[in-house]
Amino acid sequence: MLKSCHGMVGAGLIGLATLGGATAASAQPKSRPPVPAPSPRPTPEGSVRLSICEIVARVEAQGYRDIEEIEREGGNYEVEAKDSQGRSVELKVNGTSGDVEDFEFISD
Repeated sequence: MLKSCHGMVGAGLIGLATLGGATAASAQPKSRPPVPAPSPRPTPEGSVRLSICEIVARVEAQGYRDIEEIEREGGNYEVEAKDSQGRSVELKVNGTSGDVEDFEFISD
């Protein structure tokens, strides 16, 4: 289950920092500049696709919770989550707006 994008990123960084007893700072040569954050990727239509974390935030803002899975389908996303009444649903989410465009119930 996806708890939080910030939590997943933080846990990943902690894992990298403690891997093999090395710290994140000592793992990179001092002469290299820091790697910039990835820039948004345009979709084939030229619009910018939202990141996974942005999709999570927008789906949760629309009343869904307990996100289990997110899968990119072309320029859009399929998201498995629970609706406000606790039912499992598969959502079709617009990749540029984060709007839920369609859904279907999943049998548990």
